[in-house]
Amino acid sequence: MLKVLKGIIDPQDPDQKSARRGILLGYKEGGAIFVAPCTTYFERTGRVPPGHVLLNEKNCPSFSKTGFDKREILINIRDAFCAAPNSKWVAAAEEVGFLDLKSAPRVRDLIGQCLREFPPRAMVYQ
Repeated sequence: MLKVLKGIIDPQDPDQKSARRGILLGYKEGGAIFVAPCTTYFERTGRVPPGHVLLNEKNCPSFSKTGFDKREILINIRDAFCAAPNSKWVAAAEEVGFLDLKSAPRVRDLIGQCLREFPPRAMVYQ
């Protein structure tokens, strides 16, 4: 199970962008957390951008427990980042739900594939 967080700030977002939801993918040495920012699915053509995983009610039976407030969500594995727990990027984050990967093996496999294609950056945002 992966935690869904509300209130993360993606270091790659423009300054005017507000906090968003993200998926906590894990922890690094020293306590840094590894987070994938999420956004609503903006392209209704059925094409998912490289490095992203589409999450919805069809491919995730426990979608209602994730805490997302939109019907289709893109998990941005390509731009996942590591941040110190007390950094401005994740300090205000709170858990709002969870992603049950046992009930969504296809999503689990796609996240794993994206992590292999876009390995985590070594930098930890302070």
